Amino acid sequence: PGQLVIYPVISLRGLKLGVRDYIRLLLETSQDFLSHFDVQSEIRCDSGLYTKEGKIAYVGIRVQNGISR
Repeated sequence: PGQLVIYPVISLRGLKLGVRDYIRLLLETSQDFLSHFDVQSEIRCDSGLYTKEGKIAYVGIRVQNGISR
């Protein structure tokens, strides 16, 4: 129940990251974080993290002028 929402504001252009690369990085970072709590997850559909019980995280971002918001 409930969710944690985080809105990083990052210059993707400055980091030379494409939107897909950025989403993948967010998912991999979240997956690594969860593993520290012994929560095993897998990336599916290029934008979600799932455990055996179901979806645990989903990435939705807005990018305007090369900046995530």
